[in-house]
Amino acid sequence: MLSAKLEADRARAADLEVEILRLEHYLSALRIEKAQIQERLDSYKYPVLTLPTEITSEIFLHFVPDYPNFPPAHRSPLADFFDPNMSRVARNCSGHPGTLLDAYDDPEVIALVVPYRMQWEHLELNLPSSFLAFIDGPMPLLRHLEVALEDCEDPVPVTFMDVPRLCTVLLNDYAAASVILPWWQLTSLVLDRVYPHECTPVLQQTSDLVYCELRLYHDDTVEVPDIKLLRLESLVLKDPGPYAVTDYLNTLLVPNLRSLEVPERFLGTKPIESLTFFITTSGCTLQDLRITGQRSVTEASYYEAFSSVRKFFFTGNYVGSFNTVDEEASSASDSSDEGNSDLE
Repeated sequence: MLSAKLEADRARAADLEVEILRLEHYLSALRIEKAQIQERLDSYKYPVLTLPTEITSEIFLHFVPDYPNFPPAHRSPLADFFDPNMSRVARNCSGHPGTLLDAYDDPEVIALVVPYRMQWEHLELNLPSSFLAFIDGPMPLLRHLEVALEDCEDPVPVTFMDVPRLCTVLLNDYAAASVILPWWQLTSLVLDRVYPHECTPVLQQTSDLVYCELRLYHDDTVEVPDIKLLRLESLVLKDPGPYAVTDYLNTLLVPNLRSLEVPERFLGTKPIESLTFFITTSGCTLQDLRITGQRSVTEASYYEAFSSVRKFFFTGNYVGSFNTVDEEASSASDSSDEGNSDLE
């Protein structure tokens, strides 16, 4: 019985040897065919590679908008050089280290881009406040910073002080309560959807501010002190809420102001008198006056009252006197819809 089993094994081994030789021959033929195909591929010259360098550069430049803007990732000429699973923020930071957009809420993404912070010149962050601390360390080239933090009940202060070139900052309400910056070196500041009293700690330190834009919510429960902005040349006030912030303008002393944009609702029931008081108190010489939202005062009345102003701009319609809260709330809605989409 043992001899019969041995005989069967010998026969099976012989069959296997034949099968192995057949497969090896087949594999050898496949390798030869692959080598021939690869040789043809290697010999092929892509037409774009035959173009002069100057033409290739011109093609790529048409995909790239003016700095610091950049194309969407799916249109970027650098898109194929990076992991397709990498988020847009990491892709843009690697390919265009001067700009960073939308860090979202993924620590792994933030970890990918933080090593590039020494090259950042323009930085935009949209992330939970708890992740802000990950963006740590010096940013010696940073000039422009935008921070939009998500809803947070207990904001944790985060300090960015090693930013010697920073001059332009845009913050939403939660960022304004969380971010600590060298305010005194800023020349341009935008605070989005904040209450007047929330602006005070910041504006008291912005002695070099030239441009200021505030999107203010109404709150008459907190008294706001006067703020001096001696170098301010352009002031933009906007009202995203349903009620007007009627007394805030007169808390600002801006003797060098040249351009003012303000919703008429901010000027109270007597817009001409309120605006005259503000200009006289500040001692400024307005050259550009923009009155936004629906108006209770005609354009002609503004022209007559402020004849020294060189340029006027009006949005909304003249609707006569506002007699009810409903009319004021309606005008607030119209005002916030017109030309106020910069940070949304």
